Amino acid sequence: MNIILLFKLAAFEAKQIYTPNYIDLLLGGFFGYITGKFGDTILGKLKGVDTSIKLKKRLKKVNTKQFNNILALDHAELSYIPTDIQIRLTKISLFFSPSLEFQDKLFNLFGASYFKRKDYGLKDFDFSKINNFKHILDVNKKLISLQFADSINKVYPIFNGQKLGVYHIQIKRIPDTDRAQLIIDLFKTDYFTHKVSRSIYRWLNSSTGFSNQIDLNFFYNNFNEYKCLNTSFGIYIIVQVNEGLVFCKRSAIVSNTEEAGKWHVSVDEGLDVQDLNKDSVDILQFAERGLLEELGLTRSVLDKFKDGKIKFLDIFLEKKRYEIVISAYIKLNMSMNELLNFHRTAKDGDYETSDIICIENESSAINKFFEKNHVTDMAKYCVERIVARGYF
Repeated sequence: MNIILLFKLAAFEAKQIYTPNYIDLLLGGFFGYITGKFGDTILGKLKGVDTSIKLKKRLKKVNTKQFNNILALDHAELSYIPTDIQIRLTKISLFFSPSLEFQDKLFNLFGASYFKRKDYGLKDFDFSKINNFKHILDVNKKLISLQFADSINKVYPIFNGQKLGVYHIQIKRIPDTDRAQLIIDLFKTDYFTHKVSRSIYRWLNSSTGFSNQIDLNFFYNNFNEYKCLNTSFGIYIIVQVNEGLVFCKRSAIVSNTEEAGKWHVSVDEGLDVQDLNKDSVDILQFAERGLLEELGLTRSVLDKFKDGKIKFLDIFLEKKRYEIVISAYIKLNMSMNELLNFHRTAKDGDYETSDIICIENESSAINKFFEKNHVTDMAKYCVERIVARGYF
């Protein structure tokens, strides 16, 4: 039919029949005829906006106040596009040296190259808000030096290795798309410095109740003054298999034993220098390393069994450890028995986890598991945010 004729017919019918729905139908048919699939595109965008609004409401309903150890920083609506997460290495470093009275012993036990003889990089950090910092630093360096020295005769000695901390974080929205974007700038450090920083944080908590002061305003306004404590960046991954969600129980062997014996996320991994590709980190490769080391899932296994891509969801501060963490979710088309077989080959499987369980991904089963077991706030938070997005 001729387009002009169609328009005239619609106008004539509109004059004769004053039913609004009828007029809408005729005009809708006309514009649909002109625009073809353009109308479908607009409708799709409107549905997307509606879905986005509903999702934002569901995410807001997750009461983060019930998770005392969690400070939510930001989230993607469904998931971050991996390329929108930029993780970059700066030229900044922070290293604390062992206490003088332990240096000879530690250098003899581990080798001089494992530690710095002097504190390094302090000029790039602001310690002014930590009262008596020099004294607190010396006391905690002594404590951690002793821990390293005492561990040498244990089954799992504490080795020093290079790590990466968070020097700066930007949370942005990409113009015209409103997509969430993360820009994270890193500094080099090591495990000894990380242990000292964690010990200082515990000191602040016990003496001043520091973690109770940390809300969103405090975090952003005081980030620079306390970033010497941000000596780690972590990822928490929830894995779903055919039977349900996978939880791992934290091992008492792990040097961070605050969550020992509690059920936790499927994977809890910290960023380190092996994740660097020149001066940047690929978030996907970082997640895949965690899945490999803790669950034994190689890239070829993931390619074979994964049902969709790894989804990166929320970024938050884990207040108990003062660690910035990103959460993620992956669904695998495999049975729990198959996962257990892979887990037996994982490098850190038995070291970091004492047990592994699968809970049916049904709300009553998950709630019952949470109620009757010791489960970390981080695991509960990650699951609730996944549920809010409707992933299962």
